[in-house]
Amino acid sequence: GDAFYFNSELGHGYRNIGSTTVRILWVNTPPTF
Repeated sequence: GDAFYFNSELGHGYRNIGSTTVRILWVNTPPTF
């Protein structure tokens, strides 16, 4: 699998630019909600 990191203080977004369905399992640690 892949991993990613982003600075949450900056604007950000995600999109699937391919033609196949994408599934994402998103886990935050430590919890940030």
